[in-house]
Amino acid sequence: IGKQELIQTLSIVQGILDKAGDSILSHIKLEAFENEVRFTASSNQNIWITTSVTEGLEVKETGSICVKGHRLFSIAKALQYPSVVLKLETNSENNIPQFSVLNGKASFKISECKSADEYPPLNTFNAFTNISLENASLKRMIDETGFSIAEKERSGLNGVRLERIVEDDGNYFRMVSSDGTRLSLSQAKYEGELDPDIDEVFEVTLFPQKALLEIKKLCEIGDDDSGAGEDNWKLH
Repeated sequence: IGKQELIQTLSIVQGILDKAGDSILSHIKLEAFENEVRFTASSNQNIWITTSVTEGLEVKETGSICVKGHRLFSIAKALQYPSVVLKLETNSENNIPQFSVLNGKASFKISECKSADEYPPLNTFNAFTNISLENASLKRMIDETGFSIAEKERSGLNGVRLERIVEDDGNYFRMVSSDGTRLSLSQAKYEGELDPDIDEVFEVTLFPQKALLEIKKLCEIGDDDSGAGEDNWKLH
């Protein structure tokens, strides 16, 4: 895998990792498939970020492991050469998995690993959607509504409500938030098709502030468009 691809991918998921202790939420789940390496991180607020690398890599053997997230990120930033080898081994003496990062003549070993089976399952929703929305528009919507989210204890006001609006000139995403005193609303046009069942989710779901901040970070480092689909980042 390329060094820059590894660093960028790891930087995307760093924000929600548990920075203290050795809980499973301080780990990143790595999954190597035939033509893809997938990285998943989760927080104690039930936020998952999954991103993947599909270009500029060669998978010799499929498998999965959970690796201490900040340790792997620190190693990746210190690497010198553009090509990186990620290798999973098992200690023959105690049968404990060990993760190795190889770069040129340098070799780094991470013993703080856990089985991928220990990672919390990702919440899924059967309705599939594939849309695109300009990064600048999504970031603007977050800026215009995120400031008026109520504190955590204000149930029903401690997040942003998403709405799908159909108007004569196109389809819009709308964000609405209130802290009991201020009411904020922002919307932007999107391209693509949303599954009608997504409306049922929007009616009972509030996007927490932490999730919005992570999406905003992705907007700042992403391409021109943000999306929800199999070729784009997803935040559940």
